[in-house]
Amino acid sequence: MKKRYVIYILLILIICLTGIHIINQNRINENTVNIYKDNKLKKTTHNKKVIDYMSDFYGDKLGDNTDNGKSLPNNSKLLYRVEIKQTKPHAHIFFNLYKNNYASSRIIFGIKQVVWKVSSNEKNRIIKLIDQK
Repeated sequence: MKKRYVIYILLILIICLTGIHIINQNRINENTVNIYKDNKLKKTTHNKKVIDYMSDFYGDKLGDNTDNGKSLPNNSKLLYRVEIKQTKPHAHIFFNLYKNNYASSRIIFGIKQVVWKVSSNEKNRIIKLIDQK
């Protein structure tokens, strides 16, 4: 009789742990990068390499240029709008990449625009990541 109860308890424990594992796996895959071109979604990716690069690029450039006082040149034409969604740390950010090697983002609830110059290598790397399958 005791053996039967132990088996039931073990089965319930295994089912609970399996459910928790499945829930946690789904959370890991919630990180995404959405790429927009001409205000239309061009691509969505869950690729960790792309997410990490875009997030690091944004964080490094924004941190270096928050108070640089630059404004976007008048001849800037939008190439891509990049949306990054991450669960850990919780972040939902946008930045714009322009054809003339500039990028911009709105911070502080969209009030302040930060603009920075992007090297040709950085821009080409982002475009390559966007275009890869």
